[in-house]
Amino acid sequence: MALCPKCGVEIADEKKCPLCGIDMNPEASEQPMGASVNTGTAMSGGIVSKHIVALEVISVSMGMAALSLIIVDLIVNRHISWSVYPLSSLAFAWLIVCLPIVFRKKPLFMVPPVALAPFGFLFALDVFDGKGGWFLTLALPITAAVELAGGAAAIVSYFSKRRGLNVVAYGLLAATAVCMVTEASISLFALGTIKLVWSSIVGFALIPVSAFLIYLHHRIAKTTTLKKMFHL
Repeated sequence: MALCPKCGVEIADEKKCPLCGIDMNPEASEQPMGASVNTGTAMSGGIVSKHIVALEVISVSMGMAALSLIIVDLIVNRHISWSVYPLSSLAFAWLIVCLPIVFRKKPLFMVPPVALAPFGFLFALDVFDGKGGWFLTLALPITAAVELAGGAAAIVSYFSKRRGLNVVAYGLLAATAVCMVTEASISLFALGTIKLVWSSIVGFALIPVSAFLIYLHHRIAKTTTLKKMFHL
């Protein structure tokens, strides 16, 4: 008497169990496993293709927008003029959006081009402007201050053994540095001398607060983390 190995029902010469429906053919019973492996492979291939499709769609869309800008500029002015500004912006946006997709498995390779992209974009705008002069005195120091101060705060926060109020303090200190460099650059560009007025007020307000937050973090709130603070 043949019994179903799964539910124990008598199956006689049936190829499938009349109760649970399991296939009595051992070769057929192994097929779902192979099918699941193929499905998993297809799914993993689908994940990769999604990144490629996203990169392709973004590139084609921005390329079409760039081509449209060039055609309109040529029709109106019969030469490339104002379109260099939106074209530079599109190139900058492509780098910022697509490089993380290209280097998603190697994030360290993404950092240098993403960090240098704003400098190249601003330099191109300065060159296309025709007047020149503001990249070295304004764009370069301000952009460098934003990236260096922000990067330093992020690195220090990342390597901190416990992240809490100290992260907020590092962010405030970075903002203070950016404000001071920004005012100094604008003052030097417009007046020919460095004068710190409003940024000094920002510094007097934020530096003591940052120091107090660091003190609280290391001396008092030893069990406080960002997750507990913001109930994450």
